[in-house]
Amino acid sequence: MGTASGASDVGTTCRTAVTEVWPGEFELRIETGRGDTPTTTVHTLDAAQLDALGDHIGDALRDADR
Repeated sequence: MGTASGASDVGTTCRTAVTEVWPGEFELRIETGRGDTPTTTVHTLDAAQLDALGDHIGDALRDADR
C-alpha cells in the first residue's frame, strides 16, 4: 500500500510500510535504527485499527503544528 522513510539529525532512520496481507487485514512494518543494526517491528491490523491509527497520527501532526 505505502512506504515512507526518513532520517533524523542524529542519524537514526525510520522506514514504514503497510501492505494488505489478506482482505481487510494489513501488516504495518516499522524499521528503525542506525547503520547496520536496524530493528523491525511488525503489527497486524484490521481496517478499523489501521483507520484509527491514521486518525491518531493526523491528530498528532495537527497538534505539532500549533
